[in-house]
Amino acid sequence: MTFFQDLYKKLFSNSSPVAIHELLTRSATFLAEYSDWKKTEASQKILNELSRSWHFKKNNIKSSIEIELYISSYSNGLTIFSGPGMDRITFAFLMEYIKETLLENKYRIVHNDRKIQETENSVLMLERYFLKPNPIQEAQIDQIYGNILIEVKYQDNEEIWLKIMANVHSGRKYKDPRDFNELITLLFDN
Repeated sequence: MTFFQDLYKKLFSNSSPVAIHELLTRSATFLAEYSDWKKTEASQKILNELSRSWHFKKNNIKSSIEIELYISSYSNGLTIFSGPGMDRITFAFLMEYIKETLLENKYRIVHNDRKIQETENSVLMLERYFLKPNPIQEAQIDQIYGNILIEVKYQDNEEIWLKIMANVHSGRKYKDPRDFNELITLLFDN
């Protein structure tokens, strides 16, 4: 196939993937359900289990919730995978809870979006919040835990993961970041 035939097929084919890219907004119903969820014993149980799974993973012990860690000098993060008790709405509520906790701790949202893409075999949806510390005029910038990305990915509403990634800055302009373990404690041991 020539370059132009391939380009024509991509532009005008009916089988091309559908893509939606929009701001991530939550409905009043969702926010009311989220507010109710925060008050339940189930929400505390999930947060406690996430805390325990985090500590287990750091010590190479298997836990009930599958977690992957990413640790480096400039980026630290974890990915939480779906499993028992971790359905789509729980992941959405966890995402809101993490965002809300960070907003209460000197962070602000600088970007939020939702992307939906349909392929021949599946539908993928990615929801994201990107947060930065509130700017304060000081000799050195307090980056707190760094810039934080919160993502939830859904694939056909079955495979779900939630990722929290903290990216820090280096240089004299910035104070040293707080420890990533402290962030996890703030989020899950609160």
